[in-house]
Amino acid sequence: MSVRNVAKVLILLGSTAAALNVSAEETKSLGFSLEANFGLSSHSLDADGYEDESERDTGYGVFAAYSVLPAISVGLGYIDYGKATLFDSNHPSLGKVDFNSSISSVIAFVALSTIDRNRSRDPFYGYARFGVADSDYALDAEYSSGKDSLISESAIGFWGGLGVGYRINSSLDVTGDLNWQVFEVDGAQVSNALGVSNLDVQAALYSVGVRYSF
Repeated sequence: MSVRNVAKVLILLGSTAAALNVSAEETKSLGFSLEANFGLSSHSLDADGYEDESERDTGYGVFAAYSVLPAISVGLGYIDYGKATLFDSNHPSLGKVDFNSSISSVIAFVALSTIDRNRSRDPFYGYARFGVADSDYALDAEYSSGKDSLISESAIGFWGGLGVGYRINSSLDVTGDLNWQVFEVDGAQVSNALGVSNLDVQAALYSVGVRYSF
C-alpha cells in the first residue's frame, strides 16, 4: 500500500473517530429532564376603569422536557401563580370586599439553551423558553361572611421565559428564571362582574429551582 493510500486510510479513520466522539458527547445532553421551581408571582389586569391593577403572591412551576438536540428541547409545564388581591372596595352591607385573582396554566413550549455539548466545560449557561399556555383564570369577591365567584374562564395566550442555570454535576442543575404570559378573558361573566367587554391579563413568576436530567 502506497504512502498516499495509508494517509487516506488514517485520515478516514481519524474523521470517523472524531464523528463518533462528537455523537457520544451530544448524546450526553439528549434525553429527559424534570424541573421544579418556586418564587414570587405577579398578577395584573387591564381594562377600562381598571388600568394596571396588579399585586404579588407566591407561585410554583413544574416542567418536563426532552432534548431533541443539545441546545434545543421541547416540553410541557404547569404553573400556579397563586392568589393575589388586585383591589378592594367598601360595600354598604358587606363591608370591605377584596377582589382576588387566581391564575394557573398548562404550557407547551420550546426551549433554547447555551449549554455545551458535553455538559462539563462551563457550569453556567442561559436559556429561553417560549410557547402557548392554556390558562384558568378566576376572580372572586371575598368578604367577611363569604365570597362570590365573579369570573371563572379559560383562555389561550403567549408564554415565555428567560433564565440562567448552574450545573452542579452531570445530572443536577440549579436555576433562576422569569416566566411571563399574557392572555385575554371576555364573555358574559366579565361584563356582568366588571362592566367591561374584556380583560387583558398578565402573569409572571420570578423563581429559583432545581432541574434533574436523566
